Amino acid sequence: MYLAEVYTSQDYIQSQDKIQRKATSGVYCLYETGVFVQFHTMQADEILVLNHGCSLDIFIINQDGSLTREVLGYDLEKGEKPQLTIAKNTLFAVANTHTDPNAFSMITAFNIPAYDESYCTFPKQQELIEKYPQHKDLFEKYAL
Repeated sequence: MYLAEVYTSQDYIQSQDKIQRKATSGVYCLYETGVFVQFHTMQADEILVLNHGCSLDIFIINQDGSLTREVLGYDLEKGEKPQLTIAKNTLFAVANTHTDPNAFSMITAFNIPAYDESYCTFPKQQELIEKYPQHKDLFEKYAL
C-alpha cells in the first residue's frame, strides 16, 4: 500500500480528550490487489472517498458484535457507495479483495480531527477472535 499525505489543516480543535489537534487531514491511499488495512479503531471519524479504480470491501464490526460489509465503489445499483464515513471508535478493516493482479483502488481518507498515529489501535488477532468468535475467519485474514 502506498500513502501520501495531501492535506493537513493548520487550524486546531480541542478533541473530546481535551487535547488540541489539527482539525482535519487528507491522505491518498493506493490499494493494489490483495492489499488490506487490518482491523483497527481510530479516535477520529474517517471519510473514505473512492477516487479511481476498483471497489474496496469495508468490514465493520458493530457495537453488538454483528458484521456489516460495505463496498466502496461506483456501482450504485448494487449498493456500492463512492463515499463512506466510518465513525470514530469503530472497529473496521479495508481490503482490495479482487483477484485480477492489475486491480487497484486510489482513495482519499479524510480524518476529523487530523490523522495522528497515537489514536489508532490495532487489536491483536487472538484478542479479536476471543471477543468476536463468530468472525474468526475474517480476523484470520485481516488481523495480525
